[in-house]
Amino acid sequence: DRPGDQMRIAEVIEAVDGRIELDQVCVLGLDKCDDQASCALHDVWKLFRQNYAATLSSMTLRHAADVLRAKRSAHGAPDLKMTHTA
Repeated sequence: DRPGDQMRIAEVIEAVDGRIELDQVCVLGLDKCDDQASCALHDVWKLFRQNYAATLSSMTLRHAADVLRAKRSAHGAPDLKMTHTA
């Protein structure tokens, strides 16, 4: 394994921006919004938060690089080699 092969995207985001507390805010800005007293978008926002967290905590930097490489290749863009220097 090379550096970054096992590092998760969520770890990078948290290191740069700090922990994002999406479950602490109402998407519509209400002071109180939970399962008992919810806004119109509560269920959709809750599902988004769950998918967001699951995706970013499972995706590694290696996987993200592989996805980008495949997209670039599909569009005929040259492959950019990423090198690691110590």
